Amino acid sequence: MLSSIILNTRFGDSKEKPTEEELLNAINEIYDENRHDLTEADYKEHPNAWLNYGYEDKDMWTVFTLDVYRNGTILFTKYKDQDDDEPEFEYTITNTNKDKAIELWKLLCNGNIDNVLNHFTHRS
Repeated sequence: MLSSIILNTRFGDSKEKPTEEELLNAINEIYDENRHDLTEADYKEHPNAWLNYGYEDKDMWTVFTLDVYRNGTILFTKYKDQDDDEPEFEYTITNTNKDKAIELWKLLCNGNIDNVLNHFTHRS
């Protein structure tokens, strides 16, 4: 099965098949807002980073996204096809820390969709 993993960092970098170090650096950008060259407005303008995991399913690409926000919110979204505007599902957890975020990203990188879903017990 053909698959794709793409990390989109808070400030616009995109990395295919990110390493564990790249994942951790992207999470640190979200949770450690200590850059002296950035203002609160800069942080608000770029509040999140996300990881896409997709796989080819017949003639479509199914895509899962784990979107991590600076306020500790994480969205887990599934699109039946990469061209869909509306998700098949979207679940939310709040008040997370960077350890939880990196754990979820690692699970998604490994294609462990069911394990990721288990973390979203309060699905919306």
